[in-house]
Amino acid sequence: MNKPVNRFAVFDSRRLNVFEHDVIVAGAGIAGYRAAFAAKNAKPHLRVAQLNFASDQSHGGCSWKTHGINAAMNPADSIESHFTDTLRGGGMISDPELARVLCQDAPIAIWEMEALGVVFDQNGKHYQTGTYGGVTTARSVHSSDRAGKLITDCLRNAARDIGVTTFHKRVVLNYLVSDGQVFGAICINLENGTHEIHLAPKLISALGAGACTYPITTISADKTATGLIAFLDAGGRLVDMEQVQFHPTGLNMPGMPGHGEIIEEEVRSQGAKLLNKHGDRFMPKYDKLGEMATRDIVARSCYLEVKNGRGSDNGGVFLDLSEISSKFLSDRFPFMSERFQAHGINLAGCKVLETSPSAHFLMGGIPIDVDGRTEIDGLYACGEDAGGIHGGNRLGGNGVADALVFGARAGFAAAHDDVSVHGRADLEQQTMICSESGPLSIYEIDTRVKRLMWDFVGPARDDAGLLEAKANLKKIWDQLNSQKVSLPACKLTSYHLGPRKIYQKIRLAQSIISASLERTNSVGAHMRTDADHENAIYNTLVSSESGVISSARVYKQGTMHQALSPREVA
Repeated sequence: MNKPVNRFAVFDSRRLNVFEHDVIVAGAGIAGYRAAFAAKNAKPHLRVAQLNFASDQSHGGCSWKTHGINAAMNPADSIESHFTDTLRGGGMISDPELARVLCQDAPIAIWEMEALGVVFDQNGKHYQTGTYGGVTTARSVHSSDRAGKLITDCLRNAARDIGVTTFHKRVVLNYLVSDGQVFGAICINLENGTHEIHLAPKLISALGAGACTYPITTISADKTATGLIAFLDAGGRLVDMEQVQFHPTGLNMPGMPGHGEIIEEEVRSQGAKLLNKHGDRFMPKYDKLGEMATRDIVARSCYLEVKNGRGSDNGGVFLDLSEISSKFLSDRFPFMSERFQAHGINLAGCKVLETSPSAHFLMGGIPIDVDGRTEIDGLYACGEDAGGIHGGNRLGGNGVADALVFGARAGFAAAHDDVSVHGRADLEQQTMICSESGPLSIYEIDTRVKRLMWDFVGPARDDAGLLEAKANLKKIWDQLNSQKVSLPACKLTSYHLGPRKIYQKIRLAQSIISASLERTNSVGAHMRTDADHENAIYNTLVSSESGVISSARVYKQGTMHQALSPREVA
């Protein structure tokens, strides 16, 4: 393992724990491991370090979710069809260059994973593919229902075997950025509760967790969008932050383990039906594709049923599994069955599950080029930290493809780019936290932020609700004025993790609300009941100046009508 460099600085008479590397990867999900492996594999002499919240043999949230990977692998499919589905599914606001790279490189990503030992389901000479909402052909490649875990395990082992140094039980609190140049990351070592500074001229942000501001979510509680807020506070701009994806079917078990956990989308393609509290199937009245509409439409429909008084007592709806055989459920979804069993649910024996839209993925994030570069020198982004790839809605199966494709590209670029380092790292860089010494506890703040985000910034929105959310969040922010504290790295300990996470959640919520107010039409996951129906295509940008969040629009050529016509996208 890399040793702390022999460098001292006097802060409270304590030694700074400083490590030096050539490339740092912040995050240890599929995107993070793919980036670390790509960087080290491209140039074996580089000192590549990975910062992982989890302990050894554990990794990011990609591992415990069930996944299919969209890739045009079979003769009946094509890269062009995948590209068209991706653009249409995203409401045509995706960066088309990024979307095309995703679709072109997805088959390569599958072959690369096979070379590392992942075995995908096949039917004779062809891949056995599944169907997710919003696609024109069965495209998702599976390995039973464990693809996420198997891919992450293989990538972790491959990265370790070629010499990537992983620092386990490290929580990244902030990135070191000065004059538009990244210098590394500040993190907490959970094993001893102390701070560490990891220095490198190149850093790949792959921390994810843009769904952390909602009360029901598919992500783990430790994740709080660190990469996005570090980038924003360093002067970077975030794109399309209004576009929050809610998985349509998360387990609805308030206060219980498993609340929010994903019920695999393919269950709906096999005949599962969504019912309201009256037992009525409601999806056909919202979309002609019914339960097989895109995630944004299905999640919004469930949300509106509850909002209009047709939901369960727990604020959910019901997923009727009666048309699916128990044998199919147990054979097709062994990993999901195993996870549900841990929550006291026998999936094969279930006829009905209570579900709710569950905050899942942020389509917005850090703008990147096709190799993951950002507007901050030396800083790259991939996975959920990167924005612009999916536009207004990420198709099911495009997430793992995205992580593999852009993780590989970011890692390769970080290894090869000649970054000109100017200036020096500010080891006293301040990190903002929300102190617990004040009128509001961290738990109270967290609960209030999540409640207002669900009530007013959920799958269906309007101007009045967004303005109320903004006003309520400002009240919380103003109440915290006496609790907001800036600390240098040397004073940060594990005690400050909660206060920092709350700060990040509030900043993330401010960004989502600001972008949601900026986008006055309905696109993808952002549906406004009072939409102005503007037909022009535009993206939103969120920035922060002197701590104040603001938003703007960037218009593209053409109109939504032209973009969605078959002639334009064929």
